[in-house]
Amino acid sequence: MLPARLPGESLFSRISRGHAISGLTESQYLETVLGNGRLRVHPFLSANIGVIASLNTESKKGLIRHQTLSPLFAYFLPQHHDLLYSSQSSLQQVTRACQFSAWRGNKVLSVKSCPLCLCEDIREHGVSYWHVIHQIPGVEACYKHGVWLCYHPLSGRSHLNEAPFLFAKSEGVTPCSQTAMNFAKFAKRRFNDIKKSPSESTGDYLECLEKSGFVTSARSIRIKELVSQLTDICVDILPIDSPYMPPLSRENQYWSSVLHGKYSQPPFKHLVLEFLLNRDKGTHASPPTIMPVTQTDNIETHCLALLEQGLSLSEVGRQILKSRCYVKGVAMKFGINHHLKPKKITQAIQERIKALAYKGFHRKAIAEALGLSTGSVEMIISATEGLVDWRKQCRFESKKRRYKCQILRFTQSHPNAIRQDIKKHCEAAFFWLYQHRREWLNVNLPAANKTVHVDRVDWAERDTGLSLRVSALLLKHEIASRTELDRILGSHGWLFAKKDRLPKTMNILKQFKLI
Repeated sequence: MLPARLPGESLFSRISRGHAISGLTESQYLETVLGNGRLRVHPFLSANIGVIASLNTESKKGLIRHQTLSPLFAYFLPQHHDLLYSSQSSLQQVTRACQFSAWRGNKVLSVKSCPLCLCEDIREHGVSYWHVIHQIPGVEACYKHGVWLCYHPLSGRSHLNEAPFLFAKSEGVTPCSQTAMNFAKFAKRRFNDIKKSPSESTGDYLECLEKSGFVTSARSIRIKELVSQLTDICVDILPIDSPYMPPLSRENQYWSSVLHGKYSQPPFKHLVLEFLLNRDKGTHASPPTIMPVTQTDNIETHCLALLEQGLSLSEVGRQILKSRCYVKGVAMKFGINHHLKPKKITQAIQERIKALAYKGFHRKAIAEALGLSTGSVEMIISATEGLVDWRKQCRFESKKRRYKCQILRFTQSHPNAIRQDIKKHCEAAFFWLYQHRREWLNVNLPAANKTVHVDRVDWAERDTGLSLRVSALLLKHEIASRTELDRILGSHGWLFAKKDRLPKTMNILKQFKLI
């Protein structure tokens, strides 16, 4: 009861065409094709394939691989690979695994078609139909004709209430952007590659990001630059009301999950990321040249060159992959003021900040005195040639004087203190001076005490004296155990740990039966 498959046709389109020409009601036709009149058919996911294949004598793998988008979802959701390729999976299991309802938001389930493709299909095959490649979520353009796809909402429980050839209309054809068409071509090529190698799965993107210059020398991702370019692509390829459009307030969160491999993510995010990393320089705008972070002079020189060309601060920041504040600081450092339109931080305020900074005032105190933010004060200090080094030197000298004074006051108030006492009570000062002013510290610390030599123990002599003492105690007192005797002797533990060195004492203990 299923009509023969036309080039690129989806399984849902075949079932819809079969229902349109069968003359049966929906339940009767589904009973014939699916074996149950209450089962449903999804526009691009595979479900109940085993029943369809057995009743229509077709290959299960062929139906799944070439007439549905299950290979695409299985590739980017490897944890559900077996379920999506299983011919026994129900529609509820498949939609729950793909989480398509969560990604689609409140959008009504629809199919997409290219109006020019519909006309071509009628001209070549006598009937229009839905192409499986057009149903890829997030692909809004036709890879062949470069026009925006049309949405056709599906109503009814089984979605078979209307036939596809009813939508073969060419009016309202709107050319799409070049980026949208290129993305559609990339998605088609990627889908075909996945169908050829279904066992493979997506891996870690870190290596690809590193080759494209989106990873720093410290192995961290340049998330701001990457998210900015991904969002620009989405703006070019998606309508403004698309559920796949990244929310402005959570752009970083929207992309971080797919970057770090967390949670299940829709294939659209993977496709956009791969499109950015693999797009050809001949047909796509090449990403900004990313300079190594260590080449500060080259970045600064490049920044100056772009500023002199008249580019805005934001545009310069995007091209050198630095923040707008960095570009603004470079402009202030070299006196390029035609980009700056200050309302509060005027030239007089800048001179006031520099004067207070040279005197050693803390940036927070300067900010509070002038009613500015500490970041603004710090930016002006950093942009002033030599001011940062001067403040570092002032802080070093201040700390040196403070720690020296602390050591001298302690030695004057504790004339009998030894070096260990100073180290204990003036720990921070001691170790800072030890690292930076060791000669001064050695001169001003008390003279080190000479090491007192302790002779080794003469165990023979100790055994003789201890045996006489033990004998006297045992004769005078009634001692029940060796532990009690050791406690009386001072709890040294000799009678246990050093018994091999005390033979005379051990003989006495044997006589009194304490061993």
